[in-house]
Amino acid sequence: MDASVLSGELAAQARLEDVNFYLGDPYPIYARLRQEAPVYWCETGNFWALTKYEDIAFISRSPELVSDQQRLRLTHIEAIEIGQRARQRSSQP
Repeated sequence: MDASVLSGELAAQARLEDVNFYLGDPYPIYARLRQEAPVYWCETGNFWALTKYEDIAFISRSPELVSDQQRLRLTHIEAIEIGQRARQRSSQP
């Protein structure tokens, strides 16, 4: 895993700490992150983010490497709202 600290345009677009980022179309940004910064420090959210499946799978099998205090957590209401909006988008023609 290569670690990066994002800056500039990609850092401004990859607002992983902002619930509104997920209400738009995050997939083009995810693709750029996988290519340009597969493991990076999200300065505004104060957490590390992984963007490749293999890295996420590795970390999920190694919970001792992850601090619960550094994980991004959505409130229950925000999670419900994101799910509802995602279902609305997917049901549109």
